[in-house]
Amino acid sequence: MKKISFFLILLVSIFVSQQVKALTYNVVVPEGTNTCYITGDAAGGWGTWVKMTQVDATHYTVDLSNATETAEYKYYSGPDWSYEEAIDAAGTSRESNRKYSDNNGADNVLFWKAIFTPDLKNLTIDCLVPSTVYELYITGSFNNWSGVFGDSQKMTYVGDEDGGKVFTFALTTENPGGLAFKFVAGPDWAYQQTAGDLKLSDGNNYETDKYAYNVQSFSSIFDPTLASYVTITATVPATGDVWIQGSSFGWNWDDPAAHLMTKNTDGTYSYTTSRPIQTMEYRLYNGADWNNPEQEYDETNQVWKEKSNRTVNFVTDGANVSITVCKWTNGDGGTLCGTNALNDINADYFSIVSSNNKILVNNALNRVEIYNLTGRNIESRDIQGNFTSKTLSKGLYLVRVDGFARKMLVK
Repeated sequence: MKKISFFLILLVSIFVSQQVKALTYNVVVPEGTNTCYITGDAAGGWGTWVKMTQVDATHYTVDLSNATETAEYKYYSGPDWSYEEAIDAAGTSRESNRKYSDNNGADNVLFWKAIFTPDLKNLTIDCLVPSTVYELYITGSFNNWSGVFGDSQKMTYVGDEDGGKVFTFALTTENPGGLAFKFVAGPDWAYQQTAGDLKLSDGNNYETDKYAYNVQSFSSIFDPTLASYVTITATVPATGDVWIQGSSFGWNWDDPAAHLMTKNTDGTYSYTTSRPIQTMEYRLYNGADWNNPEQEYDETNQVWKEKSNRTVNFVTDGANVSITVCKWTNGDGGTLCGTNALNDINADYFSIVSSNNKILVNNALNRVEIYNLTGRNIESRDIQGNFTSKTLSKGLYLVRVDGFARKMLVK
């Protein structure tokens, strides 16, 4: 009964810990306010304008599911920095940002720097691009600069013109004067236009509420014939779960479950892209947030540091990529490569020895893998029993047996 009770309690605690409780923010605003927005870390980031629900003329409310009691925020009368809350009629800014923990999200705004007046417009935006562009996307202040380029941001191809292609997109905005956007020649930030952000005034207002743009230069142009689904398999220090973050996610954690990698029977972790990619920047994390990214060793300064972004390219790397995470920021599992590398877990059912420029493993149950300290896979084999490697050069190797890592020196 004790074991059963323990596991029941464990399951309940896991279930409870996974529930995300939304925090409710209520604010009293000055009379004459037309709309109210909240932005900041509590709302998903500064510049992410979350429109609040109007209760009556001076009361607004919103539930933020990913907010914490210490996440900072401020209120604005419109989706722009010029409409910030103030502490006096002269428009003096607050000295500090707000926190839910200050008064349980029950706030009072006394003044605005300016009061926003919504001007609802239905716009059609056309763009002429080079004929080599296969698909075109748009992002901007109208969707909080979303970097997850899906169907909701994909423009519609309407025909050829002046040796290029024309794409169109319809959007509704209540702030046309503050509308900013850019065009992206593929489903990733890597394909964005090289010029800076655009505004309505940069286009040709050829008809009421219709604007045309000519963009001929992009950082890169997506070619679906050179793209495919890519699977990334990672050998990592011992850990509970592993998450992947990157350009194909728009570098945000809006949907943490989408970032969770699959744990394989051999102890590695895998992720297959949700769509064909040509190239992607990414990094692995020991948690569904920014706090625990993978680390790399800085040989020049002899210190561990947050790892720079990895890049995968289908044309040069293929559809299956294997990598090794050396170390987590929080130190979980020790270190798999670099200076002062540590064993991640102790296992007592197998043994590893080095003899005659070979590595011998006795009593493996599933799989043996050998990596050099740059993370390159030297040899892998699914095996039950004893394993003998090919002849190896002298040096230090990482040997992974059934998911457990060891360092082994070949003399």
